[in-house]
Amino acid sequence: MSYTHFVATARCEVVDNFDLQSYLDGLSVRCVQEENSIFEFYGLDSNDNLDLDFADYVRISGGKLLIECDTEELNSNGEVWNWLIDQFLPVMTSNIMEINSATIDSRSGVECSTSYYKKDGTFIGSDDVYGILEQHVKMDS
Repeated sequence: MSYTHFVATARCEVVDNFDLQSYLDGLSVRCVQEENSIFEFYGLDSNDNLDLDFADYVRISGGKLLIECDTEELNSNGEVWNWLIDQFLPVMTSNIMEINSATIDSRSGVECSTSYYKKDGTFIGSDDVYGILEQHVKMDS
């Protein structure tokens, strides 16, 4: 029997004393009002709120905001994880958001990646980072 396991963490900085719970509550309301794919998948709970707790995905640790996904835990939905990344880009105070991920596939092995998002949503993938490092090494030679 084969399996795939995905884990990822997006890390950025936000202002000191960032009210994470209020922000997550606002995201839940907006998610319901916009009726996007997350709303369509999770729907409403018995209190007419989004039947998904974003706090399962987002926390603050060591002064950094972390958006986490683990396909074997409560925060297992990669689409929610990606949507949350987009929601925090405008409020992050750091210039970049660091994305670390690993996919463990019982047939093909482990694939790890580090990539970045700029505040404007520009994605800098691991191939881009490799190219930058390669240029830097050539310049130092």
